[in-house]
Amino acid sequence: MNQKVQSGFQATGIPFIDDLFNTPPVRVELGSINEVRTNTDFEFHSRAAPYLECEDIEYTYSVQAGLKCLEVQSRLKRSKGRILYFFGGGFVTGSLLQDMPIVVPLAQMTGMSIIIPLYRLAPEHPWPSAIDDAARSLLALEANCGDEPIVIMGESAGGNLALNTTLNAAASHHSKLAACVLLSPWCDLTDFRRKHDAHVRPDPTIDHELLVQFRDAYAQGQDFSRPDISPTYGNFGAHLPPTLITTGTRDELLFDCLELAKRMRDSGMNVEVNNVQDMLHVFELYYELPQARKSLEKIAAFITHHVNLQQQ
Repeated sequence: MNQKVQSGFQATGIPFIDDLFNTPPVRVELGSINEVRTNTDFEFHSRAAPYLECEDIEYTYSVQAGLKCLEVQSRLKRSKGRILYFFGGGFVTGSLLQDMPIVVPLAQMTGMSIIIPLYRLAPEHPWPSAIDDAARSLLALEANCGDEPIVIMGESAGGNLALNTTLNAAASHHSKLAACVLLSPWCDLTDFRRKHDAHVRPDPTIDHELLVQFRDAYAQGQDFSRPDISPTYGNFGAHLPPTLITTGTRDELLFDCLELAKRMRDSGMNVEVNNVQDMLHVFELYYELPQARKSLEKIAAFITHHVNLQQQ
């Protein structure tokens, strides 16, 4: 007997979001890298403009550690602390503007400056280019912000970079991050078996075969279980900063996120998980959703709390 696929998603009345959440996964061919990048940039950049046009937001471009960066902050609320933010895109796509539905609300809620570096992308720049760029970005930020607390954050592949950078900084004993925030982090590149409950509607935002192609373009023959490729297998412990992981019950990487949290918790780390019913991979990108807004409010509260603790 066929089982009904569960979906408790409530229509928002916003066509592109309702269509997205109710669309079955579609097979995507990698094809031309430039074509994939052009399509994704168009999709995300068209949504970025209204956020950057907010009257209380200012943004500037700069070059730090040899990388182009975008800095976003609120004009109305200023708090001590910086957030180093890494966008996602499977290490192959992604841009400075794509995560504005996340970055701008967080700048407004926390009052902190958010710095986004344009790290190098595969396949032109395979591993370890991106993690090297991420590490240089943190060193440059530490050199420029004095004693201000730093929070590191990333979504999907950017979550991988954020966690890798956190682990590297701890290993070299040069950094004391206030907190780490990971949104649907892609931190295990070894296992691509589908792990979801068959009764839960799949995630339409991630194509399984495309992930494999992105991974191969990034790692290019390396051992996928290396901790600096799959930081799920890194050296965790209580010396690492408090960490928040967000995911959703329809996130293609849900079980990877839960496994990562378990490994962290077992090591003695302070880790929290926000697993939201019916939500997709990096659902915070859809700020029109009440679940996205609520998650960003929790993230802002988590960041503010731990930045204040570090300053006491």
